[in-house]
Amino acid sequence: MGPKPVEERTDHDLFRTELVNQIDHRHELVKLAGLIDWQAFANKWSPQFESTTGRRCPRA
Repeated sequence: MGPKPVEERTDHDLFRTELVNQIDHRHELVKLAGLIDWQAFANKWSPQFESTTGRRCPRA
């Protein structure tokens, strides 16, 4: 089980600043996060965290 897919939204809340606009993109941790292959990480480790309870989800 992985994260839910992100829905594309075209409407933006006028008074709510998006997180991407609040982050300092020059920060070392932000740069490091950009270098990590997150999909490879998820493919390798997500089977270790599958739920053993509840209804099984079909694989995509």
